[in-house]
Amino acid sequence: MPTSAMPPHVVVLLAAHNGARWIGAQLDSILAQQGVSLQVLVSDDASTDTTREQVLARAAADARVTLLPARGPFGSAASNFFVLLASLGQLGTPPTAVALADQDDVWHPDKLQRALAALQTRRVAAVSGSVTAFWPDGRQQLLQKSQPLRAADHLFESAGPGCTYVLRGDVALRLSAWVVAHQDALKRIAFHDWFVYAWVRTQGDAWWIDPVPAMDYRQHDHNVFGARAGWRGLARRSQMLFGPWYRQQVLAIAHACGADHHPLIVRLRRDRWRDRWALVHQVGAMRRKPLDRLVLALALLFRPGGQP
Repeated sequence: MPTSAMPPHVVVLLAAHNGARWIGAQLDSILAQQGVSLQVLVSDDASTDTTREQVLARAAADARVTLLPARGPFGSAASNFFVLLASLGQLGTPPTAVALADQDDVWHPDKLQRALAALQTRRVAAVSGSVTAFWPDGRQQLLQKSQPLRAADHLFESAGPGCTYVLRGDVALRLSAWVVAHQDALKRIAFHDWFVYAWVRTQGDAWWIDPVPAMDYRQHDHNVFGARAGWRGLARRSQMLFGPWYRQQVLAIAHACGADHHPLIVRLRRDRWRDRWALVHQVGAMRRKPLDRLVLALALLFRPGGQP
């Protein structure tokens, strides 16, 4: 890692779409990060509000902010982030680390410092973290994401909100090169954060989830996924698990990451009843939270399909 005389260089990848109400506060919190040299790359997905104009104004006033040329519409946050990841290969100086950012959160001033310290002291390739969700009415809720990693949880769930992810620079550049070379494989993937977590873990690299929140996770009507807290969140997760979408995403991510031959993926793809029972007995390797494991076990047994 760089010495104290030379602050670590962090590239922040921010995906934007119609975020005019929040992007100013988010950029303020990113640019106020302590102890780092920053470069913020923003990709706007054909916003119809003033998001693009706000970013252009910020870029004119602060050389650390760059708005990528318009290429949208992309149609999803995942596609927008894949464009940002691909752009890393065009940077002149390799970064110390690369962080992902949404357009509507508020980072604590030490978010990147804390992540960089973890990358170094824990000798991991990437870190993510717990968050404090907050609502317009003033409510707040800790969303704890730091349950112990499981042997194959990366193939079946994300490490948490992608806006908490910070990757070591060399790992991010390897991922960038992979994204550039495998555009077709990414078209079937709905969530970039799940894919990034799976890709890093299937490369044999270590990941750590920080139990201490380093950002405030804004909740509103336009969240792509949001906090998913309480019974409503459980109901939504259950609906996704019991339908065809979840199985399709697991198989698509496993294929993209080169994990087609993982025993759990083979059983999920084959989908015979004896495979379902075997997966239920191994569900402890697939999800970090006990309640999520229970719901997944039920979904594996009772979702439509299955061969004798």
